[in-house]
Amino acid sequence: MPIDRSAAGSWSAYGAYFKRAFSSHLAYVGALWLNLLATGAGFGMTLLVWAYARPHNADNGSFFAYLSIAFALNFTLNYGLERTVGERIREGLIATDMLKPVDMVGLFLTQALSDGLFYAFLGAVVLGVGVAILGSAMGPASLGAVFSTGVSVILAALLQFFITFL
Repeated sequence: MPIDRSAAGSWSAYGAYFKRAFSSHLAYVGALWLNLLATGAGFGMTLLVWAYARPHNADNGSFFAYLSIAFALNFTLNYGLERTVGERIREGLIATDMLKPVDMVGLFLTQALSDGLFYAFLGAVVLGVGVAILGSAMGPASLGAVFSTGVSVILAALLQFFITFL
């Protein structure tokens, strides 16, 4: 389904929706802090389990670096799109979404990207803790590894969205 590029369906409509969707996460400060606390507790439990399950080897720093990155990415790519679309269908609001002069896939992709960006900030806190504890073990192996990771994250985000949307 092609994206409507008319004045009503222009990119500015997606930008406005992205801004609204992102700011909706900040509307409930208590829920934000509770979410951050729950994320930290989940990450702490993961580290505790692996700290006791894995013997102390020389490569533990690298292992925990990968574990930190995996946790942050898993948290970031958890859009909750199924819940959002399910709630909109149950409440009958999906009909108003279909009447909007923008593409349905683009609308939900914008929602997922705003969710991903918001959760990336919370995932950055997890990575910050990892850097504070592990130091140089969290550093990339090379500039090529940073580039490859960036491309992989972008492709994973799109793949996660389209599989969830389908």
